[in-house]
Amino acid sequence: MKPRAYEPLNDGLLEYGTIKTVRDANNKIDKTADPFNKVGELFFNFINTRQGDYEQYGGKTQIVDEKVKTYFDNGVQKSHKVRIEGVEYDITAVDPDANRIFMYWYLTKVGEAQYV
Repeated sequence: MKPRAYEPLNDGLLEYGTIKTVRDANNKIDKTADPFNKVGELFFNFINTRQGDYEQYGGKTQIVDEKVKTYFDNGVQKSHKVRIEGVEYDITAVDPDANRIFMYWYLTKVGEAQYV
């Protein structure tokens, strides 16, 4: 059996998870609490976005702001949110490669996170 090829992914660490509304004792939204509920984290590399990626995953209502490459993780869902260096992104698409070693994430920027 051929050993798996190792590729260092050292551009950064992305966190993925869900957004949860945090309420205080008066049932009002608590703006001081971090609503990001981290499910996992992966090391990544930034990848150049090709014109075909814009055509396939972009549209009139959303654009692809970042494309990143991580090792494969089957716990990722399209409904998760991603945080990279304090910036939150929606997952437009996640595309695993043929051997399920790597995943390519197509991300759309949501805004600056206030809770880093």
